[in-house]
Amino acid sequence: ALEYAARSERFIGLPVFVIAQSLGGALAIPAIAAAPGKVKAAVLESTFDSYRRIARRKLAESWLTWPVQYPASFLVSDAYSPVDSIGQLAIPLLFLHGDADPTVPYDLGRGLYAAAVSQKEFVDIPGGGHTPAFEDATDIYRKRVLEFFARHSK
Repeated sequence: ALEYAARSERFIGLPVFVIAQSLGGALAIPAIAAAPGKVKAAVLESTFDSYRRIARRKLAESWLTWPVQYPASFLVSDAYSPVDSIGQLAIPLLFLHGDADPTVPYDLGRGLYAAAVSQKEFVDIPGGGHTPAFEDATDIYRKRVLEFFARHSK
């Protein structure tokens, strides 16, 4: 998608922004890092820092898999984990995360934010579950994203 946006005549002269949620954010981070200069800014919502860490946390939630959470989590590759690529991004980043997210624990989103070295902002969504920022067209989070893109579109 980034290659298409960079090459397409339809987009010449326009800034490319990325909005990615959850696993999409985890996939987008190494993709953006592999395409320096193609993305102007990115919004990452409910994204985690490590595939292995999220696997371990999910395995720990069930009494059936709790005893094997550590050994089983090593079956999950961490080869392209977001935390390994986030430091390569030299673009503005906006992180959004619900503090009551049942899918991606809040601290894993905070861990990813802490690893980022570029210009960054973190927006807490009080009481927010998993990827809540765009649920309501009138809420403040959509406005915050649009303001973020407007600031970085020049």
